[in-house]
Amino acid sequence: MSASDPPLIAYASNLLHSRVTILQAFVQNYEAGYVQPTNYVAAPKLLLVVEGNIDYQLDDHHWQLKPGSMLYRPGWSAASWESDQPCILAAAEYLAAAPDLPVLEPIVLSPDAMAIETAAIARVANVKSGDVASLTAEAEFKGIAVRFFTRLYDRNPTDGTASWASSDRPASARGASAEVSSGSRSTRVATEAAAAYLKAHFRESLAIEQVAEKFHLTNGTFRRVFRTLTNMSPQRYVITLRMYAAWHFLNDSDHSVKEVAAYVGYDDPLYFSRLFHAYWGFPPTRIGSFKPFPWGSNAAVFPARR
Repeated sequence: MSASDPPLIAYASNLLHSRVTILQAFVQNYEAGYVQPTNYVAAPKLLLVVEGNIDYQLDDHHWQLKPGSMLYRPGWSAASWESDQPCILAAAEYLAAAPDLPVLEPIVLSPDAMAIETAAIARVANVKSGDVASLTAEAEFKGIAVRFFTRLYDRNPTDGTASWASSDRPASARGASAEVSSGSRSTRVATEAAAAYLKAHFRESLAIEQVAEKFHLTNGTFRRVFRTLTNMSPQRYVITLRMYAAWHFLNDSDHSVKEVAAYVGYDDPLYFSRLFHAYWGFPPTRIGSFKPFPWGSNAAVFPARR
């Protein structure tokens, strides 16, 4: 991989050459009339429609997906979908060192390719716990991901940005009609940079006001635009990052609750345990009973520090 690689190829290369943790994988049947309300997950996901047609909303993008449709869902994105017919979806959610891509246009696989990827996702979903099994699932998933992003790139090999959903393409990749005013765009860019800063420094004690000032934003503007872009407050964003990191380290190491609490930014392990319980629905001492990651968060109210 080099600095000149197109974004999709660089991302695929990062996935291939770094550690990837599979949080959840499944192949699931849904009844006709199923409605998935808007949900929010912190980690990226690959989703494949195996059977049926679904009406899919991802942030401000809307698609009618048919069998063979495959898409990338970035972390911190809001999605909802529904279908008036029975359908089957296959998906894999993962954590990787590579920074998330923007929303990408879905691709449609051939029937043969769809069968291959469905079987591969099913194999990832059926892997049992254990070091060797985890490596097997990781290797299987990397094959799925590299094939997917290569197909996206093959659709437009000049730079890959034609695969980006229109509102997420960089200015250089869009026509003048897609441009927004310089003020609103500069505010969004600054807010996205601030979000990236929070993600990189989530374990530190951060004052949201100081982060906003660092990126030349007023506190009110930063909070408002951040919520518009992510559907959560900056504080909840940091908590979510910490809770996912805590799950990962409690589930994938021999560290104590106290050690993990300190690692993700909490000096008080009792407060961390209450927060973890409120977020995931069970205490950190029971982490071994819950594999893989549950689907998102089941709590909206966090305990107050005493």
